[in-house]
Amino acid sequence: MTGSTGVWTAATDTTPGGATKNKLTVACGAEQTVSISAITLEMQFGNFMARAYPEMVERNTELGLIAQARLAETTLLTAMGTLSTACTTANGAKGVARDWPLQVAQGASAYRARHRLAPDAPLRVLVPAWVRDAVRDDIAWSKSPTTDNVLGESDGTIEGYLSARNVNVAWHLDDTQFFTAQAAGVLALYPATFSWLMFAEGTFLFLDGGTLDIGVVRDATLVGTNDYIQFTENFEAVAKVGLESLKVTTQFATTPVIGATGA
Repeated sequence: MTGSTGVWTAATDTTPGGATKNKLTVACGAEQTVSISAITLEMQFGNFMARAYPEMVERNTELGLIAQARLAETTLLTAMGTLSTACTTANGAKGVARDWPLQVAQGASAYRARHRLAPDAPLRVLVPAWVRDAVRDDIAWSKSPTTDNVLGESDGTIEGYLSARNVNVAWHLDDTQFFTAQAAGVLALYPATFSWLMFAEGTFLFLDGGTLDIGVVRDATLVGTNDYIQFTENFEAVAKVGLESLKVTTQFATTPVIGATGA
């Protein structure tokens, strides 16, 4: 909007002296093209196994669909992160239950100020689901063991911290740093960092190209080896149609202080 506004004073109006009002000529923006991708799933089974152990085929098919859904979600999240402004936060010292909601609140306030949004204009944050558990645990362990009898807050209470600031939260299960296999040795605990997205509702558009679900495939080659294939693919992508999105990487103290007051 640079150049579209100005102040025309009474003195200028009396003696213009060739002055003119500021004017911004709005040109049509460049066309942007977003291509959808196919998220595929293809699994091959033997006819003997399918007849002798159909439960194994059914369970592996379910696991394949889960893997396909995870790949689809991580692909969308990665694309949205690429289309966002990368931000970081200082390492918090009071625990995730205090540090992260404060970051969301301050980030939302600044976002609304930049774009002159009303205080109740809804913003959206996409957050790994384990962060909700970390917030709950942090609250529980920060309670005084002698005066408090609360070991955990409900999901509604945790989400209420954000909804009170007119921020809608969506928890996702696809944080790439937290769904790897558990190795022998130390139990995998909460990571010390996580990334989340913040944007105004409607900033991103999901491009749904439909599903090609062929189901069971048999051809001469597969018949010759006594096998068959199950195949399906989803066509999808994400397009950014809004102005600003933030990808924030948060650091926090993973060890809560028992009986902390949050001061």
